[in-house]
Amino acid sequence: MRAIQLADCVKKYGSGKVNINLLPISNMRLSILRKAWCLQIPKGAIVWFCKDAIIRLDEDALEFLWLRSAAVLVDHIDRDVRVVERNYVDCHVAISITQKRYFDELLTNGSDGISALLHHQANSFFYQKFERDMQAMNLGYFGALNNCLLPNSLHNDVKILDAEDNQSWNESASIFASCNAHYAVRPHTPLQHRKVFKPLLKAFTAAICNVPVILHYQHDDFSDLLGPEYPYAVDQDDPTTILGAVDRLKTHWQGSEYRLAMDILSSIAKLVSLEATAKNFEAAVELAMDHGNKLRG
Repeated sequence: MRAIQLADCVKKYGSGKVNINLLPISNMRLSILRKAWCLQIPKGAIVWFCKDAIIRLDEDALEFLWLRSAAVLVDHIDRDVRVVERNYVDCHVAISITQKRYFDELLTNGSDGISALLHHQANSFFYQKFERDMQAMNLGYFGALNNCLLPNSLHNDVKILDAEDNQSWNESASIFASCNAHYAVRPHTPLQHRKVFKPLLKAFTAAICNVPVILHYQHDDFSDLLGPEYPYAVDQDDPTTILGAVDRLKTHWQGSEYRLAMDILSSIAKLVSLEATAKNFEAAVELAMDHGNKLRG
């Protein structure tokens, strides 16, 4: 999905300098099959791996691909960055500001390019101008139900929209469109010695939809993107902060805190617009090509 979203975004909103083709990659046990997959890619092409696609190639196949390509990039979204493929990669794409800092410290030999690409789901649905009733708070959570941390006393205040798969999302989309505020507090997720960075996606969605969001401050990029002044920050470990944020948003609807939140979110909307995403994608490609040219001589 990430690859499809980025490809569609760059095709529609990019400068036209990048021509994108999507190529699936499966688990291949035989080395001859891995090399055959590499031969499908034209010589001199730029190869962008999403998630764990790169681990489908062994080192010999990856070297073969790297030598015939102009550049190789890896987009590590939702993957363990403790296990990073270093050989034959020209640019590592960071999906959060915190992840970019991590890569800046980890990849210090000067031969690795690092580029940040904050990306929202390139789904045209989110960019529609909805006619919402703004007389009172209409708060909704959308996503997988196990990712929602909601105190029992708030069940009457927050609409729960199951959007775990496409069918569920299609059934909930009209309800989501009516929500004039978003709830996005997640429970702690044990990573079991993995190091995974997440984009601030729920805040991106709220910013694009032009609505406030209640969000936990423990998120990787919260301080960088929303900052200490964001009024609807809550503590995952303290339900009273969640109850307080919902009560203030409801009681003082469109008051001073609301306006401050919308001012902060408006800057994020520009940061993750489709045009900005396409521009940052092309910047990552240019950085990878620059590193690739230097390393290949």
